[in-house]
Amino acid sequence: MKANFGDTLGWDGDLLRELLDGVNIYKWNPETFTSDVIFEGSVYNAVSNNSTKATPSLTADLFGDWREEVVFANNDSTELMIFSTPIATDLRLPTLMHDSQYRTAIAWQNVGYNQPPHPSFYLGSDMDTELLSIRELPQFKTKTVLKADLKKLVAQGDQDSVVLNVYLDGIDANSVEIFRNTSDNVAGRVSVGTLGAGQTKFDDITAVPDVTYYYWAVVFDSNGVEIEELALSKTKLTSTLLPTIIANATSTHDNVQLIWATRNIDAHTISIYRAEAVDENTVPDIDTRDLIATPNTRLTAYTDDTTVEGIKYAYWIEFELADNSIVSSEPIFGEHFITQRTNLTTKYTDAGIEVNWNFENYENVKGSELYRNTINGTSGRVRIHIPDSASVQAGSFLDTTVDPDIRYWYMFKLTLDDGSTPTSDIAGEIINTPNVTNLAAVYSGNQIDVSWDLQNFSQEFKSIELYRNDKNSINGRIRIIPSESGLPGATTTGTLTDTSDLVDGTTYWYMFKIILSDGTRIDTSPEAETMFSLPKPATNLFSGLVDGGVSLSWKLENFFNDVTNVEIYRNTSDSKEGSVLIATNQAKEGSFSDMDDLVEGQKYWYMFKVMLADNTVYESEPEAEVIFTLDPVISSILIEENSPGFCSVDGTVDSDNAGFTGVGFANTFNELGKAINWSVDVPAAGTYKFTFVYANGADDNRWGRLDVNGTQVDAKVDLNATGTWSDYRPKEVNVELSTGRANISLVSGTEGGLGNIDSLTIQSTTGGNAPTAVICN
Repeated sequence: MKANFGDTLGWDGDLLRELLDGVNIYKWNPETFTSDVIFEGSVYNAVSNNSTKATPSLTADLFGDWREEVVFANNDSTELMIFSTPIATDLRLPTLMHDSQYRTAIAWQNVGYNQPPHPSFYLGSDMDTELLSIRELPQFKTKTVLKADLKKLVAQGDQDSVVLNVYLDGIDANSVEIFRNTSDNVAGRVSVGTLGAGQTKFDDITAVPDVTYYYWAVVFDSNGVEIEELALSKTKLTSTLLPTIIANATSTHDNVQLIWATRNIDAHTISIYRAEAVDENTVPDIDTRDLIATPNTRLTAYTDDTTVEGIKYAYWIEFELADNSIVSSEPIFGEHFITQRTNLTTKYTDAGIEVNWNFENYENVKGSELYRNTINGTSGRVRIHIPDSASVQAGSFLDTTVDPDIRYWYMFKLTLDDGSTPTSDIAGEIINTPNVTNLAAVYSGNQIDVSWDLQNFSQEFKSIELYRNDKNSINGRIRIIPSESGLPGATTTGTLTDTSDLVDGTTYWYMFKIILSDGTRIDTSPEAETMFSLPKPATNLFSGLVDGGVSLSWKLENFFNDVTNVEIYRNTSDSKEGSVLIATNQAKEGSFSDMDDLVEGQKYWYMFKVMLADNTVYESEPEAEVIFTLDPVISSILIEENSPGFCSVDGTVDSDNAGFTGVGFANTFNELGKAINWSVDVPAAGTYKFTFVYANGADDNRWGRLDVNGTQVDAKVDLNATGTWSDYRPKEVNVELSTGRANISLVSGTEGGLGNIDSLTIQSTTGGNAPTAVICN
């Protein structure tokens, strides 16, 4: 499981190391396999160093409590900020600075590679804390000093409120009044609360996001006389309501690829602008930019394929909101890199393999050597030609030393102006065999997909015809791509969807008749052997008890002719004999309630008769066995993907992560606001338990908001990390439902979408009937 990890440090009160990543400190939770934020440096405008390494200015045990401090600069480099843990500990250890190796490690952070410091002795959670300072730690010469009084106000913002801790060692306080302002101006501060005698913690729930707050604590005695005022402490909430855009451009040799993520932006349109740039440090005049794309608002990536090789670009991504206001990204820079190409090609001839080249962007080449190999690599290559000075940049060579039926690759060893000798890209793969068809056939549903790539023919083609046979022979073959009236027929490279007169259970071979430009005829051998076997029709019939009847739902599949009528039959035995028609003129996918002539305690089977457009009739076997009960009590219902009750997913139904049940799992797009939808009929108002079976292989909580009929019923259904995408776990939520139709939606609350949902089970908590699944509109 991936953890947030850049450096480590000792921050909280136990002997486990915490994780420092960028300007945040995380605590690893081994139960949920998640990294929980316990300090957020961005609240204080802290910034890290060394680009993607994102290291602090320093981590060290500066103040003598064995836990470590971390030092960051602020975002305009006007402050150097030291942060120390506010978390108490019951472990007393000598300061780490007593250890000479640790002191050396503090020094190496500033003169060498910036890595976290380590002492020369072991510190870990498996140590005997009873004998910690006697047996398990080095014995330093120390002197006992009196503990200094701590008089301090510490403000720490979290998601929804600001928590203030007041430390009053040595002060006999009767009350503490908390003041707040949005600047460090004492004159403008206002009182936000009062702590009574013995109280040391205050929760400011009136704080709002995106505002920096300054707090003061004024201490009073029992007579209301001010004793002392503690130094101010500033913070802000970790949440934000500000529109945020994180965008990045990736430069390649073919194009520029843009990706972006947003927060607090509900875009109606997205517009991408571009302008040519001198370099990434110079922003072009905004008036020179052009609109190049308006991607769908669901997208978070765009590839600019209209770039020109060697040109640098600046991009702006703009989001138009419902009120017509515009939120724009900062300019991001990308470049279509210049690519050096040999344009090496090979061609089969009767005399050998003809190699051609035409260098591009190789102005600094003064010599070259042509090599050949029998593997796609440089090891074991053989030099076959040294072009003269006139042919270094462009030329041709006939390789007559090749062996039959061997595959070859070609490359150049170049000599540049600076004396270096790089190897060019390996290219020109070719097999020294005449008349290669590369013919392939793959069975797919009710068709055979055929592909080919004709190579190594000695002349140009006059005509190409494709044939099929039901035996490994050219005798009796059938032409399926003709060449009539002198037309060329098939192309040299192509594909065909073959559905013509295919017979179920038959094996087919394919072959070509080719006429070359001089009139020579070539009949290729039969190849691409493929068995054509139609998949069996499937009804996907489900039955379930409802009050006074049996509910049926189905989805007919693998019927390759048009369905003209669907009839449903019922029987009291596992047989077609004696079955009774109960419904006709039904659709290929639908539902039906069987309510007539049912007998209490009787077992029933159901089956279909399907009429097709070619007048054939398909009769399914008896299935969907059910025992009829007039007043059934069904306490729970399981809804899986592509079954009754499952309506849709803003994404896909996938099956690439093992451990799911049914046909797969619902995988939303990795975006905020994407939903999975279900629909049921609720028999009676009451409390029902929803159980979502999900997997979350990410390192964050991919939670969702639960809505019923468009109304929020649970603001946050946590879908915490499960370790891997194949580790499925249940998440239970109690929901109040009203009688009747309930359209259920689980809506992603994160930019990463939801966890993968395998199934939803709804259970009555009162012993009554569970809801019944319905076919969605």
